[in-house]
Amino acid sequence: MSESFRANSVESFQARLNDWFAMYNSGSIHLTESLQPADIPFESYRIVYTATFTPDNLDQALVHVSLESDGFVGIGLETYARMNTRLNLRESKSSLRYLAGFEPALKDHDDLFRQCS
Repeated sequence: MSESFRANSVESFQARLNDWFAMYNSGSIHLTESLQPADIPFESYRIVYTATFTPDNLDQALVHVSLESDGFVGIGLETYARMNTRLNLRESKSSLRYLAGFEPALKDHDDLFRQCS
């Protein structure tokens, strides 16, 4: 399923996410995408697409969406680095980790867009 998903659905997921972003973005949130994210060698899955929504305002949470090669979606909410900046704390070893979220587990992409609309 991985190769057929990669060929047919990564681009459609990306297009759908971009359409959603265009509809709901107020201009103060920046979208950064990658179709070739760095591999994480100790994980049992391969990420094929990432999208990070970064607000200008530190009081708003960053959202990171990962699409894995079998079509599962993971979500990361806010990074320790941004939280440390917000609270005037020094950087830590865990500053690139997310405060909340889940590993790629969500299979139904309609659920993701339904929850975000």
